[in-house]
Parts: sequence; C-alpha cells; structure tokens
Amino acid sequence: MEIAFRLVTWGLLCLFAGFLTYGAAMASYTLVRFYRQEFAKLNRARHSKALS
Repeated sequence: MEIAFRLVTWGLLCLFAGFLTYGAAMASYTLVRFYRQEFAKLNRARHSKALS
C-alpha cells in the first residue's frame, strides 16, 4: 500500500514538473518570437530611414 502511495506521489510530482517545464518553454518561445518580430520592425524602420 505504501509503495502505491509513493508511486502516485512521484507520478504527480513528475507530472507537475513536466507541466512547469512545458509552461516555461512555451513562455520563453513566445517571448523570443515576440522580440524577434519587434527587432525586425526596428531594423526595417532603421533601413528605410537610412535609404531615404
């Protein structure tokens, strides 16, 4: 019985850690994509100013 309880506890911990890791990965990916977009906009603006 205690073994089953321990297994369940570890399973929940692993699941929780997995969700946290997944959430962090998605958040960082979204941030990176957002920053890349903003950076591209800035670069484009700079280039158009330099060309004119």
